[in-house]
Amino acid sequence: MKHLRLSTGFLLTAVAGGVFGVISVIFSLFTPTGLFGLNMAFYNTGMVCRGVLIWAVVCTALALWARSGLHAGLLVFCFVSSLWLTVTTLEVLRGYDFGREELLLQMLLLVPAGFCGCLVYRTRKSLLLRAAAVCCGGLFWLFDFGFCSGGEPFAVLTETVLLGLMVYCLFTAGAEARSQSRGYRFDFLTDYPV
Repeated sequence: MKHLRLSTGFLLTAVAGGVFGVISVIFSLFTPTGLFGLNMAFYNTGMVCRGVLIWAVVCTALALWARSGLHAGLLVFCFVSSLWLTVTTLEVLRGYDFGREELLLQMLLLVPAGFCGCLVYRTRKSLLLRAAAVCCGGLFWLFDFGFCSGGEPFAVLTETVLLGLMVYCLFTAGAEARSQSRGYRFDFLTDYPV
């Protein structure tokens, strides 16, 4: 029964990655002009989906939801690989020609995603590592602001809210990990007794 729940979780994560991939490609097709600003909202959503921060927030939430480090890594890998496969397939169907090196680089970037999921799971107990993860989120926000959102106010506001959500997830997970700790030794890298 436990294995059925685990496999269902991985399957649902892969399906969610595929759905998010379809949504990001469809929303990236919209232009900023349109009736009643509806196209503008879809266009800004597509710009946010093209960035790195939204996927970092989703993968962080998945990793913090996991039961172990291995489970976190596999969940993040399932999500990111199905997202990548969906986006790549839809872009090829649209006529975008991926080079061999570009596809190889994208596939090689899938492997560190799983390791990052394990690392995020381990950061729940370390204040220093959680602060480093928040700094990475800030760098993702700056990258998206400079290269993906183009300074659009709605996209910048959405990404700022996403960064706040990432900070909230990381620090509430730390509080939950502190409440589950029953040790007496104090570790300087953590903000609670071990």
